[in-house]
Amino acid sequence: MTNLYILGLLSMKPMSGYDVEQNLKNTMVDIWGGILVGSIYYALNKLEKGNYIKVCETRTVGKKRTKIYDITEFGKKYKKECVMKCLVESQNNYPTQLFAGLMFADEIEKQEAVKSLNIQIEAQKKHLSEIKKGEEEKEKQMNLSPLTRLTFDYIYEMEEMKMKYLHEVIHLIKTGG
Repeated sequence: MTNLYILGLLSMKPMSGYDVEQNLKNTMVDIWGGILVGSIYYALNKLEKGNYIKVCETRTVGKKRTKIYDITEFGKKYKKECVMKCLVESQNNYPTQLFAGLMFADEIEKQEAVKSLNIQIEAQKKHLSEIKKGEEEKEKQMNLSPLTRLTFDYIYEMEEMKMKYLHEVIHLIKTGG
């Protein structure tokens, strides 16, 4: 996923590692895409060694040298392979930690379980807010395609469904259902 993200950005225009990192932070891809900011430079080095990207310019700011990367023809082919792989592979991400906790929730006080689940609901709300900020930032940078907008809608529905589930779990715990 990190490679695809970097190659996708470099397909639009040459960038430094810092530019890639800032784009990642501004669009909140680290949150909704699961890309760690620290993995950017490692991935850039691997992509460069694999000839998927190349240094097209080196800038010196003060004493620091900054590499500007561009995607190669080989990188464009690899990007297509990454896209296909992401579209083909099924991903089933269930909240396994939550499910494990719920299996044994009857072993703790109801109030403790409800309090813990409410903490998770608040974290979900914060997460959803961060995703919305990321969408707004992405919208500022470029006009969102219908497919990108649909993807954000899907993310929102999944997050809302998760919160609805948590509220129903709390109700069952409180009522002993």
